[in-house]
Amino acid sequence: MRLRVTNLPIHRQLVTWTLPPKGTSKVNFNGTFFQDQLAIRVCVVVRVARGAVMGSLSKRVIDLLDINCVEALETFKAIQFDADLGLQNVIFEGDSLSVVLAILHGNGSLSSFGHLMDAFRAIVGSFHHYGCVYVGRLGNRVARGLIRLVKHGPQFST
Repeated sequence: MRLRVTNLPIHRQLVTWTLPPKGTSKVNFNGTFFQDQLAIRVCVVVRVARGAVMGSLSKRVIDLLDINCVEALETFKAIQFDADLGLQNVIFEGDSLSVVLAILHGNGSLSSFGHLMDAFRAIVGSFHHYGCVYVGRLGNRVARGLIRLVKHGPQFST
């Protein structure tokens, strides 16, 4: 039986990162448009019990998209990466309220990023348990820090 968690809280106050529940991974994702490179950099950090980093991903995307598409693309890259790692119990933490709401309420299909949300839902359907939480910029420091670190660096996944 598959359990889907879609009612995790939307945090509106100051958020600090907390350990994932036992048996669950936490995935922080972020994307930024670098005007000087005319490119988007998407970063994902996966952490498990006690906060240990299980994997990270940095991907440069050349296509120029609107900001909602950038945020949806980073979410899609995060779910692809988690599926590649074989994760089954995941909490996604992001700083895009519009994307988190689209995931939680299953809408967004008619938006500029609807095709990415449809692809997200297709992949996450194979997970045993997932949730998505809006954490704001302060709750997403690790992924944002990784983006600054790799701005001019290579793409990677570890």
